[in-house]
Parts: sequence; C-alpha cells; structure tokens
Amino acid sequence: MTIGTGGKYRGVKAVSAGAAEQTLTVNSEWHQRIDGEGAIDVLLPAEAVGLSVFITNTANGAEALTVKDDSDTNTIVVIDQNESALLHCNGTTWEASGVTES
Repeated sequence: MTIGTGGKYRGVKAVSAGAAEQTLTVNSEWHQRIDGEGAIDVLLPAEAVGLSVFITNTANGAEALTVKDDSDTNTIVVIDQNESALLHCNGTTWEASGVTES
C-alpha cells in the first residue's frame, strides 16, 4: 500500500538520502528504508485520517533519522541506526506506535 489510504501495496523503497532532508507524500511507498549518509530529517505528509508509514534506518553508522510532521517543527520520533518505527495519523496528529531494533 502507499502511505495514502486505499492505495495498493507498492513495496519497499530504499533511499540513500545523501545527507539531504527527505519529504514523504501520500504516494510514497509504505516501507521506507533510509540511509541518510548523516543525521537527517524526514518530513511526513500532511495529517489525514488513516495514513501510516514504516520507516527503517539503514545507516552504516550512528546516524539518526529525525521524523517530523509536514510543518518541519514537531518531532514525532528519532530513529537510530538499525531501528524501525511504525507511524500512523489519526487525522490531526502523527504518532509513533513503537520503535524496534532491526
């Protein structure tokens, strides 16, 4: 499935961000495997009911992914190297339901 509700499964997207901020949309793949090549921010889509995304930090070093809402002001979760987080939106707020080590 895509991040957006009702989309079909689109698989996993591996991203080598090159130390650049990553912005997700409702059309992004549901599972994001991100190697930021440095600590980076990941911006979520605008809040809407039923959105969810699974993010894995595949960095080869101690590089954190700071996941924020679309305004780039509110940090939802920090995902360290070899950790993953499931995020979901209730329509007004993004929340992390857990962070797991890979």
